[in-house]
Parts: sequence; structure tokens; C-alpha cells
Amino acid sequence: MQALTAAQGRLRTDLSRINALIADNASARAALEESHLALSGQAGRELAQMEEEATRLKSAVEQGARDKADILAGGCGALCGAVVVVTCVLMSLLLYSVA
Repeated sequence: MQALTAAQGRLRTDLSRINALIADNASARAALEESHLALSGQAGRELAQMEEEATRLKSAVEQGARDKADILAGGCGALCGAVVVVTCVLMSLLLYSVA
């Protein structure tokens, strides 16, 4: 009978330890879920910002390609001539200032 009582005492001790571990695991799991939720939200916001930036950059590249095609086709008229003149003047000033 004493052996049975001793075994019951050890069983209660083991069960207490197991219950403590279960409680620790539950709190750690809750913290992990909270952290995961916060990181998921942050990643979603960053992804949305990157998508907006990609769209903006794509539009800028497409506009640059259209402008280049217009320039190569000679479709910019007087504006292209003015830009070329201003560019030449600026390059000349830069070369003279370096020399």
C-alpha cells in the first residue's frame, strides 16, 4: 500500500510538471501567433508599397521609351532643338570650367 501511495505522489508531481509545461507552451504559442500576425501585416503593407513603386517605375520607363521614340522619329519639333542647344551650352560651360 505504501508503494501505491508513493507512486500516486510521483504521478501528481509529474502531472503538475506537465501542466506547467502546457501553460508555458500556451503562452509561448500566443506570443508567437501575435508576432506572426504583426509581421504578416507589415509584410503586406511593404508588398503593397513595392507594387505601387513598381507600377510607377514601369510607367516612367514606358514614358521614357515613348519620348525616345518621338525624339528618334523627329516628332518633338522645336522643343528638341531647344533641348539640344541648351545641352550643348551646358556641356561647353562644363568643359571650360574643368579645363
